[in-house]
Parts: sequence; structure tokens; C-alpha cells
Amino acid sequence: MQSNQLYCFLDANTFIHFQTFDEVDWPSVLSEPKVCLVLAPCVTSELSKFKDNQSNAKRQKRVRTLLSKLSHLLEGPGTDPVVGVRRGVTLLAIPKEPKVDWLSLGLDPMIADDRLIASIYEFRAHDATRTLLLLTNDFPLRLKAKEQGIPARDPEGAIEQYTFPSEEENERRKLRKELEDFKSRVPKLVFGFLENNETTGLVQRVVGQASDNWITDKQIQYKVDCDRAGFEAIIQKSAGQVREEDIEAFRDKCKYYLEELEEFLVKLRARDWGQRYQFGFRLKNDGSEMATGIEIDITFPDESFVVSVSDVEGYNGFRSMELPSKPEPKWLQSLIPLGYTRMHDFSMVPSILPSNLMRQPVPRGPLYDVENRAHVTYEHPKLRPKEDWRMESVVAFISPYVEGGFIVEYTIRADGLPAPVNSQLNVHLQGEEALSK
Repeated sequence: MQSNQLYCFLDANTFIHFQTFDEVDWPSVLSEPKVCLVLAPCVTSELSKFKDNQSNAKRQKRVRTLLSKLSHLLEGPGTDPVVGVRRGVTLLAIPKEPKVDWLSLGLDPMIADDRLIASIYEFRAHDATRTLLLLTNDFPLRLKAKEQGIPARDPEGAIEQYTFPSEEENERRKLRKELEDFKSRVPKLVFGFLENNETTGLVQRVVGQASDNWITDKQIQYKVDCDRAGFEAIIQKSAGQVREEDIEAFRDKCKYYLEELEEFLVKLRARDWGQRYQFGFRLKNDGSEMATGIEIDITFPDESFVVSVSDVEGYNGFRSMELPSKPEPKWLQSLIPLGYTRMHDFSMVPSILPSNLMRQPVPRGPLYDVENRAHVTYEHPKLRPKEDWRMESVVAFISPYVEGGFIVEYTIRADGLPAPVNSQLNVHLQGEEALSK
């Protein structure tokens, strides 16, 4: 043992009600370069008594933490009774109760405080050069130490007191833990482009070459205006010969048809003249809970025409666009003798939709919105934790007007998610030379 250090005895009160012994910078607190904390046998016994006492659950938990730390230090593989705690701080446990003349010292071996004083007295008797200190918040104990010529000090103000959590704080901690447990059980769905076997929110593509002679906005508007003028001519010549309510009904049908015609021609332009890009997608469940009833809605820019790779290769659904049916007034037959020619009856091309539109408990997609070919949907009945789903790729025909890049928006819905996930993916369009660098 070293004589050029301070031997500091801690009572059970200081252990329990103040900052944990291994967290204190003792050399700074006690103004000594080296400090050896001394654990008397009566203090060990008192801590062990509290460890098994269930009348105070907070104190019991605190003592068990302290004894675990002491046990870890003192029952290590080494044989040296003095063990290191932190820089400049060591720990020494006295294994045996003191053997002193209790009567001459005026001490009672049945009192824990007196046994602690006796241990310090005996420790000093083995080497009078040792510098000793008793650290206790117990005022009567400090008076007894003074009577025996043992320096004593109150730790209050020198080290932090340990505050036992209140019932309210315990309840808040319990609720926070339950909330964290709930959050950890929620599925965490990560979605993105599947590019080079990696999931990413940004991909780059070579600027596509739109087909030559693609129809312009001006040409689309001209076609719509021509049909509108034809309808107006019919309405004007029918005035006075047909009921007004029939003419108004026909006018409403014409308005709806013209809107559909313009939308159809825009989609047709994207499909037949637009820039073609292929994309794959992947969804992964990074959470700890299974996701069920998954639905992913993906929306490409306006005027896009999106189909699956298999549909492009087999023309299944790729050519399923239907020209809107041109409205024909029901009174037209009666007006034919007046010089009218019957309007052309556009035949409807049968719509060929993907065969997977029938509801099945298996992953499905892409599913098409026949009225909005810029939109596709994928569905998955359940995705277990750490599983991923690689979806069938799509080919997107983008308007020839798009330059520089575009955004793909998506929404994910699933049972167990607190709210739908709304986000976006990005596509950058660059020249082939820029991408090759």
C-alpha cells in the first residue's frame, strides 16, 4: 500500500445517496493527487441488507447497481486487493471485521456506525503514516469520528446527490419505454429505384430521342377545335327543330368528349413519340414488424404513358388506348333529309388489360389506371422484416417536351403504418458523354 495517498472511507449513506463512486473525480473533489476508496466490512453488510429489502424498491434497485459495480471490480482475475477505478482512484475492500478493545474505545460492536469507526481505527493502527478521511452525510457519525481523532467530511456540496426518481418520473419512463417499444415494432418500408442492385432515390438516364414529326400542342388543339366547330354547326342547324333540353344534353356530351379527346391525344403523343425510359423498383421492410396490405401508388409526370416491360414486349396493354367515342345526337336520323350526313361511328378497340387485375393474395403490379396512364400501382399482401420485394420493371414514355429530368412521386400505404408515406424519386437526364465520365 502507498503512503503518499489519501485513504477515504465511505459509509453506506454516501454510497447510496450521492453520485456513484466510479463517476466522481475524487482527486479534484478531495484535492489529493491519489485517492484510495476504502470499503469497510460493515458497509458491505449494510448494502447487502438493503439489496434484499423489498420495502423500498427504489433503494433496492440503486443498491443492486452499486454492488454489481463493486463486484465487477473486486472479484476480477487479479490477486492485488487494491484495484483501479479510474485515473488517480483505486478501491480497497477490508474483508474482516475489526478486532479492537470495544470497551476502551467506547464503541458498541452491535452498532454499524461504531463498527465503521473501529475499522478505520484498526486500519490506522497498522500504519500511522496513512492519511485518512471519513466521508459521511451522517452528523452523529462525524462526531464519533472526531472523538477518535479521525478526520471526517460531509460530501454534500462536494459531490452530486443522487435523486431517486419520483412515481411520476417512473411512470413517464415507463410510458417512454412503451412508446419506444411500439415504434420499434412498426414496419419501416424503404422504397426506391432498383439500380445496379442498389436502392436509390436518384437515377440518371441518357437524354432520350423523341420520334420525328411528333404531334405538337398546336396540332392537338387544332383537332379539338375542328371537332368543336362541327358540334356547334349541328347545334345551330338543329335550333328550332329539336327540343332545347335535348340540345343541352348533347352540348354537355360534346364538352366531355372534347376534354377526353385532348387527353387522349396527349397520351398518344407520349406513347408513340415520347422519350422511352426503363425503371425498376424495390421495397424493403427495415422494421421489426411485418407489413401487410401494402399498396404503392407511383405517378410519373403529366402526359406520361407507363407500361410494364412485359407489356411492351408483348404489346399486352401497350396498344389498349381507346379513342373517345364521338357523341352523336339522337335526333340526327330525323334530320338526314335536311342535308345532314351521319357522323362517323368510331369503333371501340377492345381494351386489353393485364391479367393480374383479378384480386389475389400475391404480389401484383404494375396495375394500370386506364384513365391516367401516368399512374401505376403495386400491391403486396405481406412483407416480413428484412425482406425486400423487387418489382417488375416499367417503361415510361415521357413527353418530348420534358428536359433535364423529372420527378416520380409515390405514396405507400400499409397496415401498421401510422400514416401514408409520401415522397418522391428523381430522374436526371444527361447526354451520353456526361454519363460516361
